[in-house]
Amino acid sequence: MHPETAIQAFLAQHSDLHGQRLVLAVSGGADSVALAAAATHAAPPFALRLCIAHLDHALRPDSAEDVLRVRRLGEQLGLEVVAARHDVPGYARAHRLSVEAAARAVRYAFLAEVQGRVGAVGVATGHTADDQAETVLLRLIRGAGPLGLAAMRPDRTLAVPNGTVRVLRPLLGVTRAATRAFCAARGLAYVEDPSNVDPRFARNRVRREVLPLLERLNPAVRDALCRTSVAAADLADLVAAEAEGAWQRLARVAPGGVGFSTSDLRALRRPIQIALLERAAATLYGGEQPALSASHLEAALALLAGDGAQREVHWPGRRRVQRVGSELWAGARPAPPPLPESGYDLPVPGEVVLPSGARVVARRCAKPCAAAANGWRHVDVPLAAVGEPLAVRRPRPGDRLRPRGLGGTKKVQDLLTDAKVPRPDRAAVPVVVGRGGPFWVVGFALDERVDLGGEDEAARVAGGRGAAQPLVCLRYVGAER
Repeated sequence: MHPETAIQAFLAQHSDLHGQRLVLAVSGGADSVALAAAATHAAPPFALRLCIAHLDHALRPDSAEDVLRVRRLGEQLGLEVVAARHDVPGYARAHRLSVEAAARAVRYAFLAEVQGRVGAVGVATGHTADDQAETVLLRLIRGAGPLGLAAMRPDRTLAVPNGTVRVLRPLLGVTRAATRAFCAARGLAYVEDPSNVDPRFARNRVRREVLPLLERLNPAVRDALCRTSVAAADLADLVAAEAEGAWQRLARVAPGGVGFSTSDLRALRRPIQIALLERAAATLYGGEQPALSASHLEAALALLAGDGAQREVHWPGRRRVQRVGSELWAGARPAPPPLPESGYDLPVPGEVVLPSGARVVARRCAKPCAAAANGWRHVDVPLAAVGEPLAVRRPRPGDRLRPRGLGGTKKVQDLLTDAKVPRPDRAAVPVVVGRGGPFWVVGFALDERVDLGGEDEAARVAGGRGAAQPLVCLRYVGAER
């Protein structure tokens, strides 16, 4: 497809661009030069106002000359040029990123800044069908799943550290050969970046070694790869629509991390689980997101099983995914708000609202009604055995319980340590106390002396000691999302 025809068709399909300002990302290579020239010719019928953005990545000693070439192109086309320079190698070292990942992060942050500065609706880039084919192969090699093969989208909003940038790719249906032919026909000078043949970069090896081999099997392999990306994008859109609803319902976004209930995630279909993890990664990394392989996602999903010793996996960039209790967190998990030292009085009947928004509810009941397996979140205890008044507070040094089957007492702090409750979280664990001291560590244990579940079921049903005494039913109700 001809570059100008492709841009005209793209603009015709995107009526929200008409009459707006649009930034053209121009590196000085043939693809971006063709983008700038073709867009300039295609823009007038759509009342589009254009400007050029150029970033010097400081990757070559002569990179400053590219700025001069792009400025001359701007003069030739009658377009304003916004240019800047950024030390990408230094950024890569400081953030422990590859040069490729650092260049991408810096570039999109710059484009977002220009988009905001000039009041543009988006930024158009010169990505071509060849770039798309290479991206599909790179993702396949890294082990990306079906959704990852969607690769680059024609219209996509990307997160950057301080905002977002809308990236438009009108040339995805145009080959690299077509952009060069376009430039040659119009006498447009462009730069051949030496880094495009540097074998240290995986994309260059795919371009120069892998694709030529595949073309021996299928001369139209680039078209085939691009069709694969379109099919994968259709599938990804279906998953994304369902995942959006799940994200709104289930994701807990906090500074530096995203959390989910493990039971909520387990209830979802696998593609939705993966989509939520990918979105969590995008939130976590912002504009510096490295490509996550299928193995990274699989390792995170394995934590959901909850039956192994592993509770943490590592993602690129020193990020981690961890399973803590009934939650799965990507990135930093905030400690829950602690209970005050003084605690709260718990009337019977009545309730206490905790700092987390959860509640401890107490009511009198004539017979035991707690579920047999409720994770120690609902208990029935003889009121006379615990003794009023009741209170809810945080664990204190010296607190002890006699959990069922232990044959002795145990410190509450040791109980929480054995349950692998992080130290910062322990002050948020509710302990219910009566006149005789602590008897219920919510979610973890009930003191044997008030534990009706330890008695013979038939005796209780027949009116034994447990059923005959006045009871208090205690329930922990989690915070609403």
